[in-house]
Amino acid sequence: MLGAASARGDGAALAFRRHGEAVVAHDLSELEKVASAQTVRVFEPYESREVAFRALRLDRVLDAVYGAGWRHEEEILFTCRDGYQPTVPVARVLAHASWLAFAREGAPAFSIRKRESGRLQDIPLGPFYLIWD
Repeated sequence: MLGAASARGDGAALAFRRHGEAVVAHDLSELEKVASAQTVRVFEPYESREVAFRALRLDRVLDAVYGAGWRHEEEILFTCRDGYQPTVPVARVLAHASWLAFAREGAPAFSIRKRESGRLQDIPLGPFYLIWD
């Protein structure tokens, strides 16, 4: 199992692990050296509309960190800032374009509007947010 965890704080790094062992941690500037940033427009389900993000192709980031070996794993474990740990099948990453978003284009904050506890709230997404085509 591969793992990717985000660290807290400004200039946060994305820490990569393989079967529980630390591999490397990269901040955004280091990640941009291996995967060019691009504008990606996706349907944001919480806002029920298309949203533009600045993002890095996930497969290119994983290739740079793990080499081609990650493509033969079963799943990727992500650890979010709030402790949530979703897994994503590697087959899904290979079958669909996915990105690590780091900014929302045309917006002052890297956040989405989401209904929580009965009211609409701005939910911060940083340092990274996984998006799909």
